[in-house]
Amino acid sequence: MSRHIRNFGEYSVKHFYKEEAAETVKSSKFKIGVFRNVFTVKNIEDAPEGSDQLLEDLIDYFIEKADKSTGTKAEKCSIIIRSAVLEKPIQIPYRGLAQNTPQVVMEQLDSVDQSGKRMGRPSLYSQPIHIEIVMGPPHEEALALIEKGNSGSGRKSRHIMKGTDLNNLIEVRNDDLGEPAKYHCLLLAVQLTLMYINMDNTPKEKMNFQRIIAGKGARSKNQRYTLIKDMLIQMKRHGIRYPLKLQEYNVEEHAPLIQKYFNEKFPGEYRLAVFGEYGQMKPLWKGAARAEKDVCLYLKDGHYYGIRKLNTLFGKDMYYCLECESTYHSKIEHRQTCAAKCPRCCGMGADFPCKEIENYEIDCSECFNLFKNPDCYKRHIEKGICQIFKRCKECGQIYKVNNKEENEGHVCYIRFCSLCHSRHRRDEQCFVQQIVPRKAQSYLMVVFDFECELISTSKIINDSSSNDENYQLHHVNCVSVILIILTDKL
Repeated sequence: MSRHIRNFGEYSVKHFYKEEAAETVKSSKFKIGVFRNVFTVKNIEDAPEGSDQLLEDLIDYFIEKADKSTGTKAEKCSIIIRSAVLEKPIQIPYRGLAQNTPQVVMEQLDSVDQSGKRMGRPSLYSQPIHIEIVMGPPHEEALALIEKGNSGSGRKSRHIMKGTDLNNLIEVRNDDLGEPAKYHCLLLAVQLTLMYINMDNTPKEKMNFQRIIAGKGARSKNQRYTLIKDMLIQMKRHGIRYPLKLQEYNVEEHAPLIQKYFNEKFPGEYRLAVFGEYGQMKPLWKGAARAEKDVCLYLKDGHYYGIRKLNTLFGKDMYYCLECESTYHSKIEHRQTCAAKCPRCCGMGADFPCKEIENYEIDCSECFNLFKNPDCYKRHIEKGICQIFKRCKECGQIYKVNNKEENEGHVCYIRFCSLCHSRHRRDEQCFVQQIVPRKAQSYLMVVFDFECELISTSKIINDSSSNDENYQLHHVNCVSVILIILTDKL
């Protein structure tokens, strides 16, 4: 007879527990079911074989109930039991039903509950008990179902590795091009990235680009080979000595040669930047001068990839600034502190901050700012920057005129402090001090707790602790180590 309808002695199972909450989640596709129940044990005095046997029978009842609610024949399960009186959850790993029996659960439960009773904690039966049982197929069948579920057409899932979205990379396939082209992944990555940032946003262009980077036919291979060959010819034409037959091209030596090629053939149009693994936001190398467009590459395991959109390289919900070499979430807030912003005319972009022109200097009579570029001076007048920012004649600080956060107005030599988020003099020490890392100690303290009992009574004479071999061994070792460390210190 099924245990769902059998009696616990003279009573039914419902007589011994009160259900607080219950939930069953199942997936027929993956043959997995999750059974959750929150219950309180009651009427313990009516249990025919005592409280422990009652709880064991209840766990067996819930396992059968979970198996039945799954709807498929399960061969493995995992069990988690939580309670407010337990120091930690009872966790039984995902394995065969023959291994995860109610007796196994009770053994772990007894050891934890026994420790709690010695500490004076209330009984397990005094608080609601949370039980979660996961029923499913064997490991091999589960993997087969997952692979089957992942097959078929559809949008490619985002692949995040070490803080970087690898789906944002342009695949560079040069291993099938023969020598020496199979070693020029750096040049091919540059050419493919140039194609991507300059191509029209049409389905036809996208399809052609995809054929070039991923095609396995002779035509696609020839197009990739031609891209490498054309760039080598152009670099030689501009007097750039780029080595042809190396098996490895490093960032420090060869990225500057490509930037030099950009400067010669496309002055002011392109700047090269190379990023590395492990989600590092600072590029391994980037061109010194800003340009209209950035050609960004990604180096992974000695192979170069193109980067489609730098803004989404480190996450889809943030932006990236190559000038500041950091991510940000708000464009408005970032404009206030961006390194690519001119502090005088507030212009932003490839041509900013404005370059200083030698022997040119003009002082604005409205905002008292000093300008060393005629275009910068003209731009600040056209934008009405004088009505927003002014420069103090006394201390030279540029401050915002109508700043709602600074109702008291500008005060010389007093600035906003990013530590305490208030205003004080720069020469005054802030009351909020940065945390100084503690000096590392030359020793390591290991603290642990374990449950033990004496099996043999022959060791117990008068004082069990003094005659216990385990105690003496660990006590002597621990004291010896501490004395050795102290002796070395002295």
